[in-house]
Order: sequence, then C-alpha cells, then structure tokens
Amino acid sequence: MPNTVSTNSISDEPQIVELMEPANDLQRVYGVDLSLEIFEAVDQNRYRSYVQDFTANGSRHVYASISIAGSENEISRHWLVNKMTELSDERLEIEIIGEYMNIVGRLPGYLPGNNPVFVISAHYDTMPLCPGANDDGSGIAAVLELLGIMSQYEWPLDIYFIAFNGANALFEQLSPIPGLFQGSPEVAEAFTDAGIEILALYNVDTILRPSTHTTTNERLLLVYNDNALSYHVSQYWAELGKTMSNWYGRDVIGAISSSGFIQWYRSDHIKFIANGYDNVILAFESGFNIDTAYQTEYDVWDRSEYTYYLGSETTALIGASMAYTMGKAYGEKTLLFNVAVTYPGTSFKQYFPVSMATTLNITARWYGASATFLLYAPGDILIASSSQPAHPWEFTQLFSLPVTQKGLYYLQVWNTGSAPLGIDTYIEYDVDINGNGVSDEFEYWLDSSLFNQDSDSDSISDAMEIIYGTDETKADSDDDAIPDNWELDNGLDPNNSTDASLDFDNDTLTNLQEFSNGLDPNNFDSDSDLLPDGWELANGLDPLVKDADEDPDSDNYTNLQEYLRGSDPQVAEVIEPPYLLWIGVPSTAVVLIGVAIFLKRRE
Repeated sequence: MPNTVSTNSISDEPQIVELMEPANDLQRVYGVDLSLEIFEAVDQNRYRSYVQDFTANGSRHVYASISIAGSENEISRHWLVNKMTELSDERLEIEIIGEYMNIVGRLPGYLPGNNPVFVISAHYDTMPLCPGANDDGSGIAAVLELLGIMSQYEWPLDIYFIAFNGANALFEQLSPIPGLFQGSPEVAEAFTDAGIEILALYNVDTILRPSTHTTTNERLLLVYNDNALSYHVSQYWAELGKTMSNWYGRDVIGAISSSGFIQWYRSDHIKFIANGYDNVILAFESGFNIDTAYQTEYDVWDRSEYTYYLGSETTALIGASMAYTMGKAYGEKTLLFNVAVTYPGTSFKQYFPVSMATTLNITARWYGASATFLLYAPGDILIASSSQPAHPWEFTQLFSLPVTQKGLYYLQVWNTGSAPLGIDTYIEYDVDINGNGVSDEFEYWLDSSLFNQDSDSDSISDAMEIIYGTDETKADSDDDAIPDNWELDNGLDPNNSTDASLDFDNDTLTNLQEFSNGLDPNNFDSDSDLLPDGWELANGLDPLVKDADEDPDSDNYTNLQEYLRGSDPQVAEVIEPPYLLWIGVPSTAVVLIGVAIFLKRRE
C-alpha cells in the first residue's frame, strides 16, 4: 500500500497526508455503530457556552463585501479558527476560502481515494448591531460542539466543518435574488472545482426558538430538498435525523419538504444546490413566525424564550447520523437497536427510514406486561400487527416483512398490561445510501474486490489492511517480528512496534515471547493451571499443558506446591534427619538442657 494518498482538498494544490499510522489514542471506526455514544456525548451546557463566548465578540456584519481589518467580523474569524484548531487537537486542516473569508475545515478520513464527504455548516456573520446568538451563533455552536466530539475518533470519510461569511452582506438584503452575494457560493464553487462528492450537507441556521403549538412535538425542523430526484439524496438524511432524535433523544424533530418553506431559499445551502449538490438538509427553528428577535439587537444568548436543548439535539442527531452511516461494515446488514419503557395504556414509536426494497426483520424481548406491536409504512399505513402476552426475557421475531416503498416507517408498541413494559428492539433491514439499487451490505467506499484479496497472505484482506492502516504487502507491517493478524487478534497495534516489548498480562513475558511460545498475551496463565506462564517457562514446564499436579523431580511436591513454596520443580529437595538439627547448637544450650534433666530426676 502506498505511504501517501491524495485527498479531497479544496485548495488548488492537492494535499498529501500520511495514511499508514493512525493518530495516537484514537479509535478507528469500522463495523461499530457509535451513534448512541456520539449522541450522548453532546453537552447542552457546553453548547450554550459556545454561543455565549462567540457572541461576546459583538455584531459581526461584513459592512460590504470584504471585512474591515480589526472589525468584530475579523476578530470572530480569528476566534473561530483558534477554537476549531483547539477542539480538533490540531487535526483539522483549515483553509480560508474566497473574498468573504469563509472558514473551511477538513477532518481527514482514513480511507484513501476520493470518497464522498459529510459537511456541517453555519454562517458566522450577522446583521448590523445584531449579536447573532440565534442567527447564527446557534449554528456555529453546533459546528464547534460536533467538531470537538467527532475529532476524538478516526472516521473512514472526510468531515467538513464550515463557517460561511457574508450571508448578511449589505447588498444581500437589498438584492431581489436571494443568495447572490453570500460567501457560500465561493465555497460551493471550490467544492465543485475540486470534484468533491457530498454525501450529506447539514446546514444549521437559526434553531433556538420553538413553536408554541402544543399539539405537535416537531420543535425543530429538518427541511429536505424536494427537488432532488431520488429519496436517498436528501429526504433520507432528514428522516434519518428524525430517527436519531426519536431513538436517542427527545423526539422533537419534524422532517418536512422544502416546498413552501420560505427560509429554504434564504440560506447558504442554496448555492450548493445551484452547483449541483442536492444532498442538503436545512436545520431551522419551528417558531420562526414568532421569533421577534431575529436579526435584531435583541438576539442575545440569554434570551428567555431560547431553548438550548434544541441546539444540542440538532448537534447530537447530526453527529449520530454520521456515526451510524460510517459505522457500517462490508458484508453486514444494517441494524438498529433501542431500549425503551412504557406504562399501562401508553405507547411509543420507533422510526426508521427505508431507502430500498428490503425485508424488515424486527425482533424484540420484553418483560413486565403484555404488548401490541403495530408496524406502519409511510403515510401512517398499518401493514402488520402482533399482540403478545407478557413474555419471558427472550428474543422473539415479531415481523419478517418484505417492503418496497421508500420513506419513514415506524414501529408502535402499546403496553396492554397493568405494569410497566420494558422492551429491547432490533430492526434489521437493507440500506442503500447512494441509491444505486445495491444494498450497502455488499458495498463499501473501497473497491469490493479488495475484500477478497490478500496480497501478503496474512489472512487479512487488502481492504481490511487499508481499514486497519496496515501494509497489504507485508505480513508484519511494523517489523516487530509479530505478524499483523496475531497482533489484531490479541489486541496489539500492528502499526506500533513498541508493543512487542510490553507485557500486557504481567507474567514476566513480553508480547513477542508470548507470540513465540504460542501463548495468550492477555492471560498470565494461558493453560489455566494456576501456574503463571513466565514461571513455567523459566522452570522448564509447558505453559500450554495443565501440569500443576505433576512432580517431575519426584520429591513428593507437585509443581503447584513448588510454585507456592518458591522451590525448583526440576530439583528434588533433600530432607535432613532430625538428629542433624543438634549440629551447631551452642554448648551452653546443651549444658542447660542437661541441668534441667538432672533436676527433674531429683524430683
């Protein structure tokens, strides 16, 4: 495998990054769904502090087309660059793009080649005199919070974190053509020129003011592009975000069409659509019609009607959606898992987006009460039901149902008993995120044929070598005399030669010695006979044979007894007769003993 690869850089010169060595202490994500972990890592207080700290820079209007030196806009830009660098632990590759000085940061993925990317964006400028807490400090805080969390892992795909400038340029407000003078066209054109494919672009714009409508839980809107030709292009991503909020959060998301949503045409993503990028989703507040602080001096971070859980929820569902997508593994079906509790006479819903013809396999286990399971297709159409009695804690397949309609399905579970109902649910189905009709189970962002090739015959496919960051032309990538496959099987790092000299299980044997002797480096007693591996080897015993009860030196002490006594199991002990114990006794002691005997006899 080559040591360097070209990446999805938007600068004129292609950037070169090292691929072979994963970053220290970072989990490389493959085949593990971290959506729940990412969702729960988002912190509402930290999110709010970003809004507060960022708006302390003041109004950030650009005044014309170029920011004035020393202005609040320029100060905010420097603050953002420094904060983004800090939060990513300097992993983020930052460029300032265009006349409007848009901030574009790329968190590199570990896969080689030109793969699709994720984007989360917001704008950092404001209208004159406006502190811009909601418009769009709320979006900037989502960018920062998500950057800090996603940077703690190595993801297969690039993730771009963008702060646009000029969305509220003076001429923009006067122009009859929305978006004409925004900074986002400069970034969209740079992406187009670089040939970057966007898997999903989440544009976060004004999200803190919820609707006061009490009959709906759609407190935040994820708006999808209804002009996209296929379901998977935009609607799928909005409905996946709703799914993440439903499964892991407060279930406050409404996924709606862009038709008739006036703010859809006034935000930065529009210029990406103009450049052929239809894979966009707009996150926007549901209470815009009552947001009297919008673009005014009253748009301050501590405004009482701002609801900060909407900001953290938006951040969390975007991160969870990306983690869920990038956690897939070649050859494995998509699986959603959830834990829930409901009470007598109540129900809960579990949403999931279906992007291709598939079979829905739904399995659950429950306890405490009887339950009725209802399965709905898009449009609230009931397609299957199952009533179940109170059940022992065992998994039961409820449905195995072929479906062809794309869209948002949901499973509704009613508690029909008299006690609380606890339930674990698995939903297994095929997903097709690129809309080519082939299940993601049989595709990856690598050439699928690489999963069947093993150039160095080390039992690790070339595809997995790329994923692990090892060398597909060498069975021992780090030249530490331990094969890559053994290291991977035993929790060592095949890209780090120093672990060959370590002793994971504290049995006095290095990992290299463990390998050389066919032992378990994570178990100090490989054969489970109570004799440590290091002691057995040092004393001529076999650490792979249970020989604790044997007595190789025939001294009536077993090997285990020899170990506990600290004696040599290969050398018989010589037991001295009792009379020899008198040798060396001081003569004064002998005299005293004799006197005692004489006195006793006198009695």
